[in-house]
Amino acid sequence: MTSAALTEYWHECYGIEPRADDLRKACPDRWLRIHTLPESKRYPETSAEYSVVFHRHNEMLSELLTTGSQVILITTGWSFAENSAPVQDDGLRHPGAWHWTTIRVDMDDPQSTLWHLYAREIVWQPGVFDETLRRVADYKSWNVMVIGVEQRVVYHPYDGGADIIARDERHRDALKTRFRDWLSLLPSGL
Repeated sequence: MTSAALTEYWHECYGIEPRADDLRKACPDRWLRIHTLPESKRYPETSAEYSVVFHRHNEMLSELLTTGSQVILITTGWSFAENSAPVQDDGLRHPGAWHWTTIRVDMDDPQSTLWHLYAREIVWQPGVFDETLRRVADYKSWNVMVIGVEQRVVYHPYDGGADIIARDERHRDALKTRFRDWLSLLPSGL
């Protein structure tokens, strides 16, 4: 996939800048959030808790993606507006990753930080993103997304859980039922 093709796909399906945190507002009828630790604990502290985090991420990703399918991993580096040269996330410099796009964190502030999004096509199989998921769980990487173009889904892990954009409302509802023990108890779903 090229940058242009990914941009066209993204805008056709989601209609916003590729900021993972904005997806739930852009696609409320397809959005759900899971927590990666029981009782909505945010940060893992033990190897057993990291195992739970990896298990939940991989279980949900396996539900969303077809094993052996091509998916796109988006990672984000940053720079200040004065230095607009694209940079990758220092901890996630993947071979084969290409600069997709750069977005301004605060659209109203010309001096705000720039996010540089890098894309990499990967064949999905459970465990392939564990290194990335660990960095996200430890809040060392952000605005990470796994895009299942074929499946028309987005998976955005964050420290404490993941936001999912399902292919449609029916799919979202089925995921809510299947993974109900991983959902927030709050009416907002957060």
